[in-house]
Amino acid sequence: MPRMLETPRVLISGSRLWPWDVAVDQALDRLLDRYRERLTVIEGRARGADLAAHRWCGRHRLGPDRHRCYPVDWAAERRRHPTTWRRAGHDRNTSMLLREWPELVVAFHHQLDVRSGGTSNMCLKALLVGVPVWLVTGPDPVGGQWLHLDLFPARRVAETWRDLTEWAVVLHGRPLEDLLAARSGIGRSDVASRSASPPVVDGVELPDLP
Repeated sequence: MPRMLETPRVLISGSRLWPWDVAVDQALDRLLDRYRERLTVIEGRARGADLAAHRWCGRHRLGPDRHRCYPVDWAAERRRHPTTWRRAGHDRNTSMLLREWPELVVAFHHQLDVRSGGTSNMCLKALLVGVPVWLVTGPDPVGGQWLHLDLFPARRVAETWRDLTEWAVVLHGRPLEDLLAARSGIGRSDVASRSASPPVVDGVELPDLP
């Protein structure tokens, strides 16, 4: 049997063009039924799937301790960083991950590109630090799939790992390997050598389906 989440902190990510808000609602409804007041939802308040999660949290009156929101002020980013402002989305992803330490990521995207894009950036970063990722591609949140590290190009994996290691020092003043070892015993060599075999993906025991 897949395990339950010990600390049900769930990060929602997805396409800005996600057309099925009902899938986000149903996934979060299922998680709320299972974990009740223990559930914490983390999202970036972007258009699409993030906004659907944001509105769900509002309807269910989740306070700031259980609704962790990381919006990007895009106008301000364009003024401050006129040539690199688009990186703000990827930086926000890293901040959500390394500040909040979710136990599960649920991504909503019907055309996920493992080579580029904000949602796949979030998914890859989560996998690299040992967080399982459930990808929903249609209106039924149960009809998805667990993502694997080996789906992503090796060069992107290496670049994303470097980005994470730099941010770990900025946010916590410690190497990423030390943070992961302190949390779960996961190191870089462990991440690189994981294999996928049910009920384990990339060496991480999977939680129950969203």
